[in-house]
Amino acid sequence: MVLSRNIILIATELHEFLWCENFLSSNINRFHPDYRDNIMKFYNVFKNFNEGKFEKSLEYLSCMKNDDIFNKNYMKELAIINYFELKYFDLLNEQIDSYKKFLINNDMLPDTYKIQSKTFLDFIIQLFKAASDKKTDLKLFKREINEANLIYKKWFLKKLEELQ
Repeated sequence: MVLSRNIILIATELHEFLWCENFLSSNINRFHPDYRDNIMKFYNVFKNFNEGKFEKSLEYLSCMKNDDIFNKNYMKELAIINYFELKYFDLLNEQIDSYKKFLINNDMLPDTYKIQSKTFLDFIIQLFKAASDKKTDLKLFKREINEANLIYKKWFLKKLEELQ
């Protein structure tokens, strides 16, 4: 499951949707039947996100079973990004608060994930402030993002370019 999740993340980031669909269709029977549907939804969440179809991405997110703590973490971060993209700022704030509680109250996530997730939250809050009040030093913020270990680094850098 972890390997397939990573393959999906990389393939969709590279916009290799046809390749990923071929990979999934040729390997779907190797996945446990309980996870097949969720793997396909996971793919569609990230495919739609990377195609800029944020509402569709949120639709697939809402249908996913979050029985895996790592999937749940990915889904929470992606929901936050989708809400940001759609400018659903009330829902964004609710998701940020929910995610903070999730990180604080969850002992199953390794500390490395928690640190990375906290960095993500700090940067999303800083990005939201930069988009709202225009007082953020964007060059410094860009350097901080480049130096950070972020899954969505490319997305953050794109948002910074849009702010300039």
